[in-house]
Amino acid sequence: LRSSTSISGDFYDFIPLDDNRLGIAIADVRGKGIPAALLMVMIRTALRLVCREESSPALVLKRINDLLVIDTEPDLFATIVYGILDSKSLTFTYSNAGHCYPLHLKNTDSNNRQSELDQESKTNPAIHQLQTGGMVVGSFDFAEFEDAAVQLEYDDAILFYTDGITEAEHETDGTFFGEERLMDVFQSNSRLSAEMLCSTIATSLLDFSSVKQQNDDLTV
Repeated sequence: LRSSTSISGDFYDFIPLDDNRLGIAIADVRGKGIPAALLMVMIRTALRLVCREESSPALVLKRINDLLVIDTEPDLFATIVYGILDSKSLTFTYSNAGHCYPLHLKNTDSNNRQSELDQESKTNPAIHQLQTGGMVVGSFDFAEFEDAAVQLEYDDAILFYTDGITEAEHETDGTFFGEERLMDVFQSNSRLSAEMLCSTIATSLLDFSSVKQQNDDLTV
């Protein structure tokens, strides 16, 4: 996580639920500074309480939303992905509340079976975006959420990030780093450890933008 100011509105968390299940979350609060940081603390506190009472990520996000709507202004909201990684069943069950779609990269053995036509596709066919979910949390009392389960295989990888990554701008022409560049870096370096992969993405972002201080928080 790299903050664009002294206080960040991004956060991520890992929450042990039992011997086999790990809760994973990443979120991005609208705005910057103290109001965004306070909302982030509220969301993280609610998440850690609710996730141990609900087994469905969609219900977790629904309860967080209902709590936030009572006490926050409609223009102060957050996007969040919350999911449960089950190491026994090798599944990741998640719900996405308006956040950047996490990227699920299938193992390279299955990727090698792609046709040349698939390789020329505009989007990377080896990567599946985790889109199931609902609206942002904190703005609408009628918001509803859905969840979905992803079956994982050995050497699969899932990348979570905030829009500070994809919306990082090139210093001279103003183009965005974008999803396609992120997918390319992800796939090319998927064999690296998580720490090294995050470092490689950060380096690629800096090489692209040539700007040391971005306008938005960066989390991956």
